[in-house]
Amino acid sequence: MSAATLCVGLGCNFQLCLFGVILFFFIIECILPDKKKSITPVLILSSLYSVAIVALYVAGNRISPFYPLSLTETGILAVVIVIFVLLLIITSMLFLLRYMVHEEEKLTKKAEYDALTGIPNRFFMMDEIQKLFIENGQKDYYLAMIDIDNFKNINDTYGHNTGDDALKILAKTIILQAQKHGFKYCRWGGEEFLLLGKCRSGEIPKDTLEELRSAISSNCVRTSRESFRYTVTIGAGKYTSGQSAKEWLDFVDKQLYKGKRSGKNQVVCS
Repeated sequence: MSAATLCVGLGCNFQLCLFGVILFFFIIECILPDKKKSITPVLILSSLYSVAIVALYVAGNRISPFYPLSLTETGILAVVIVIFVLLLIITSMLFLLRYMVHEEEKLTKKAEYDALTGIPNRFFMMDEIQKLFIENGQKDYYLAMIDIDNFKNINDTYGHNTGDDALKILAKTIILQAQKHGFKYCRWGGEEFLLLGKCRSGEIPKDTLEELRSAISSNCVRTSRESFRYTVTIGAGKYTSGQSAKEWLDFVDKQLYKGKRSGKNQVVCS
């Protein structure tokens, strides 16, 4: 580009290509997968190219072109170079924009999805609950908390890897039931999962929760030594007028532990 500028002069705009190359350097640095990124090489290269641009403008105004072109040829070449540089910049920016959107989606997934089970986490669910309150539509909904019975014994007896397997199997069962019944779900924390569903005729669909509880208890977790089944307790509560989101969640939590204290492996709802 520098040689072309010296050969045919500044009027052909070859020097403008250097601006596009500087932008290209920074975009490449942004998208490189190397975790040990350093901005130093890009700054050095960009500085050298910037010096080259200034030098070309100085030299171009003092030195006659080695191969001068006609005014028409210069004009045509100048337009072609400007179009090329604009396309380079636009393409680079679109590529960078696509990369940024992709990275934002990855960050969103990390922020709102549980790494172990792959289902939404409590931050996702809290956003969903808050949306209901903003739209004043929470009156038609219920929350249900699911907790694995004696989960500590599973970890102590079979190990934490097996406990993780039990959580993954439970999550898959919830996904299948959600596809059938249309409720939202998340891993609330530890061995607890939370459901958000619409009431049926103003009441909690206990048969849906019983079906889920039964489906979970029918799952078999296999280890190298043996296989076992586990149960869950589910506490549910529909929204009561005047409740805040926290009060609603606290009430559901109390329903869950009411079931825990009265024998486990059951659905308690109100």
